[in-house]
Amino acid sequence: MNIKTILFYSSLLVLLIMHGVGFCGLVWGQMQDYRDLTWLNLLITFIVFIVGGSRFDQKYLTAAILLALAGFFIEVLGVKTKLIFGNYEYTHIMGTRFLTVPLIIGLNWSMLILSCAAIVNKIYSSTILKAATGASLMTLLDIVLEPIAFKYDYWQWDAKIIPLQNYVAWWMVSFIMLLAIFKFLKAPENKMGIWVFSVQLLFFCFLNLFG
Repeated sequence: MNIKTILFYSSLLVLLIMHGVGFCGLVWGQMQDYRDLTWLNLLITFIVFIVGGSRFDQKYLTAAILLALAGFFIEVLGVKTKLIFGNYEYTHIMGTRFLTVPLIIGLNWSMLILSCAAIVNKIYSSTILKAATGASLMTLLDIVLEPIAFKYDYWQWDAKIIPLQNYVAWWMVSFIMLLAIFKFLKAPENKMGIWVFSVQLLFFCFLNLFG
């Protein structure tokens, strides 16, 4: 096996073990201890996404950084103004915060957008269809994520109601980010993308069922 293959399978193994242990810990273990490590889970997932996908080229990493910054400051605007996603606020659970938003949130936006871009890139020739499908995948993930985030106190909604506005805004922000990525990157492929997205989707689906 070459080095890229070794990196891919090693990263995939880390991804699967980490989420498997996290699921068992949240459902059957000391929930609070595992919940408080969510930020570390996301950081390691971002690292294995880059390493396992062997995406070390400057343009791809630049795109990842720009997406992280964009995602972070959109969240800052959302929390401060309540006009984008609705009336919500982050708790301390997600790690170090700046301007009331956890720093890890920017990396998560970046990783998920790039994962969805990799998944849909070869499905359509139309950039609009790619972006629309990718945004729909992002929104699907948010639909299964929100009840878990509320239950484990990652963030809290006003009146404990998740507004429809959140999902509409999530789709629109994702659509715009994906359009930008397909414009900026000619080849947004990352073979870890489908694994990162699928593992997170299944992780939150199973938590909704058994958590």
